Amino acid sequence: MCERQRYADALFDAGELNAAARQYTLVAYDLPAYDKAGDAALAAVKAYRAWLAVAPAQERDAAQQAVIAASAQLASVFPQHPERSRVLLASAEDLYALKRYDEVLALCVPLLAGAPLPTSSLTKKALSVTADAYFAQDNYAQAEIYYSKLLPMLDTESALQKMAADRLSVSVYRRAEVARDAGDNVLAADLFMRAAQLSPTAELRANASFDAAGQFYASQNWREAASVLQDFLGAFPHHAMAAEGEKLLAETYQKSGQPVLAAGVYAQIAKRGDEAFETRRQASTLAARLYDSAGQTEAARTAIRNYIAQFPAPLLEAQQFRQRLATMAAANSVEHLNYLREIIAADQAAEMPLAASQLLAADASLQLAMVDVKRANSVELKLPIANSLPRRQRAMQTAIDSLARAAAYGFADITTIAGHELGELYRHFAAALMKSEAPRELHGDVLAEYTMLLEEQAYPFEEKAISAFETNLARVREGVWTAGMRKSLVALAELAPAKYGKQPELENSYDSLN
Repeated sequence: MCERQRYADALFDAGELNAAARQYTLVAYDLPAYDKAGDAALAAVKAYRAWLAVAPAQERDAAQQAVIAASAQLASVFPQHPERSRVLLASAEDLYALKRYDEVLALCVPLLAGAPLPTSSLTKKALSVTADAYFAQDNYAQAEIYYSKLLPMLDTESALQKMAADRLSVSVYRRAEVARDAGDNVLAADLFMRAAQLSPTAELRANASFDAAGQFYASQNWREAASVLQDFLGAFPHHAMAAEGEKLLAETYQKSGQPVLAAGVYAQIAKRGDEAFETRRQASTLAARLYDSAGQTEAARTAIRNYIAQFPAPLLEAQQFRQRLATMAAANSVEHLNYLREIIAADQAAEMPLAASQLLAADASLQLAMVDVKRANSVELKLPIANSLPRRQRAMQTAIDSLARAAAYGFADITTIAGHELGELYRHFAAALMKSEAPRELHGDVLAEYTMLLEEQAYPFEEKAISAFETNLARVREGVWTAGMRKSLVALAELAPAKYGKQPELENSYDSLN
């Protein structure tokens, strides 16, 4: 051993670490043909590291730079030194701490590309610091490569393994974001799915799964979008994006021609208490309409009833659904008539009049009136007349009142139909009087006299019928011509042919008003 190295050792032992390192450097690089030069170079690196460990704050930067410089010099001058890889990797860690990532990569990438490192621990360290440097630079494609090489070498559940797994999944996730932002939905979906599969954390798995579904949706891959969303909602029912996931799943089913599945999801959204009112209302609307359009009658009924119970306002939508329930029920059944009454009651209870709702109520009122008309016409005038006639008269008055209520809404189509039906009500009553049973004991002149009496009783009602038809037809002066008025014209041609017998010509002249 040369004198200078012994002097360096003495300085080191005395704690003069910076001075010792400089002396080791002189031994390593300034003494020609010294057979221990490599050892001295390593001793210089160690001495500088020892100085770095104890240096006061004002000397730490200088100590750090000295360590890095000494490590680089050893690697350059002694490429076959057995500790070269370890020294370079320690320096790479120093550079990483200083955020000098390009220098880290300049050291580590060639190391990994060259001959295998002496130990697996050094290989793991090289892969780790390289991957971390790329990750810190947002170079996620390269980070993914090196984390993928590193992970199989790590002990399961170790801190490094968890960190590497997390960063690998994040790297893939960031690449997916880049692809998404570039409009490459297919690649983005695949990368998001891979990130979800790789991630050790539930949060990233959830986010990546949701984002993957969104990209499948954007690329119109409905099958994959639905599958991923189903898995997402099953695994993360309380996730912050669960509500959005349900909406997306419903839309996916709808766009892929699966209305029943879409309706089921919309029905669930409508029940979410934490969802906005309008979102729940629209979801409830869609559930009802989709079930209905798909022919799922019972499910549609249930969904419509749920809508009306939850969302009585806005009025018009609820009224339209009540009308749909009425049309779904058997004609003139108790259920059908009850829904018609609900339409009328809801309209009457409204604080602000709404023309569309009033039209629905008018139509419902007319339908109820027609039931009363049919009921009145069905009461036969049988013996004893003293019993059946009052029943018919009471039923007629009920029908007349019902027709008046329908007409009172003021909609021409409905008012003129009600007016025509009023005339028909009187006409049917007059005909019923004429056809009523005669007492069996009447014969001959007495029977003829009874028949004449009936004709006298029926005549005023026939006149009332004509008057009702004419009143209805008189609306033509207001520029109105409706189906109800046309029917009244036909009826008048039958009842008063002398005046209205040229019905086709009259009808053509009225049609010209339109």
